[in-house]
Amino acid sequence: MRRLHISDSAIEDLRSISDYTWDTHGPDIHERYIGLLQTALSDLGEDPDRLGVRESVPGFIAYHLKHSKRTALAKGFRIDTPRHVVFFRVPSDGVVEIVRILHDSMDWRRHLKED
Repeated sequence: MRRLHISDSAIEDLRSISDYTWDTHGPDIHERYIGLLQTALSDLGEDPDRLGVRESVPGFIAYHLKHSKRTALAKGFRIDTPRHVVFFRVPSDGVVEIVRILHDSMDWRRHLKED
């Protein structure tokens, strides 16, 4: 398992997703969606070149949560239609740097900046 580094922006994204899911869908869906998010991050730590990973915005690699649905389901976290994409990089040190977690309907380029 590679080490993960989660940026401050991605942590804020997680908080926002968590709050919205709790307020809008209640505790059961919240628990399952957060479980799916955790599974996706773990999956990327295991293999950042896994099926479903693609470069979509120059300088960033995208991974839609739908690609971790099967793994999450095996852990009891069933979400039929996940709507978020994890954007990450893998610098030369091999650490998986989680940059943002954005809704799939957003204009990603507007929210992603090169360092």
